[in-house]
Amino acid sequence: MKGLRNLVLPLKEFNILIGNSEISVTKVITLLTPHLIRDEVKLSFTDTGDLAEFITLSEAGSYDLFILILNNLRWPENHPGARIFKAIETIEQIRSRGNTRVIAISGYCSYTC
Repeated sequence: MKGLRNLVLPLKEFNILIGNSEISVTKVITLLTPHLIRDEVKLSFTDTGDLAEFITLSEAGSYDLFILILNNLRWPENHPGARIFKAIETIEQIRSRGNTRVIAISGYCSYTC
């Protein structure tokens, strides 16, 4: 029993995929998220601003949380307006896989606010 007191268990890894093209927003997310997760876990972040790459990563990897900034995802210019609809479709696909957490937000602030 005495040896168990010094036993250090490895931290559970918690993988987060961020879909966002603004570096400053991604930095804020990665800095604030550890304060929101109560469990003692090792956070691992993957990020991309490209919606097609986000879709590929979400299908290939094992993530515990998906964070999407809908209006900050790049999508081919020849599909105007399709970016948000494709992002919503992607969220639906992720959610259909089971008990996966998704945070999806969108916002806009002019430089005068």
